Amino acid sequence: MDATFKWIVSSFIIAFTVYALASQSPQFKDTEKEKILHYTYLKLQQLTDKLEKKTKTCAVARKNRTLSKSVFKGVTLTKAERRTSLLYFSRLAEDKCAGKELLGEVIIVLAQFKELEKRYRGNNTIETKYDLDALCCLGWESQAKLEMAYQKIAPEIRGVLETNVGLQKPFNPISTADKLGL
Repeated sequence: MDATFKWIVSSFIIAFTVYALASQSPQFKDTEKEKILHYTYLKLQQLTDKLEKKTKTCAVARKNRTLSKSVFKGVTLTKAERRTSLLYFSRLAEDKCAGKELLGEVIIVLAQFKELEKRYRGNNTIETKYDLDALCCLGWESQAKLEMAYQKIAPEIRGVLETNVGLQKPFNPISTADKLGL
């Protein structure tokens, strides 16, 4: 379960990044540029708070849901394909639950904030809840490998899996794999 371990580690790192708090409240001057910077900072805070709440809710849903042994009933998959499918659909369901669009908004507003701060103040000194590189790209390599492995499954089987209602909501891939003997 090497892929499973990597998925767990990357999930913990992402969760740590999501829940990390800034160490100090930034100070803004009473100028037009600083007001724009402050507005963008507040918008970022609102979006990150919303993302954190969604992420926590989805994590609880994932933790508390184990799929039944019949999840792959009627589909012929190797043991490796079943593991890949569990990880792939768990990640997909969690992303859908938390909202990729919301994450995208956070990334864009964070990039806008960092750009304005650099332009207005000459450098980036204000700490934010997120690091742009980590938020954007952390775990992408393992995600790409997982997606590539999933794409190796026959298209007709993927079609059946993609309509499987049980795989569409967040679930715990580890407890499900254990239940299935994977």
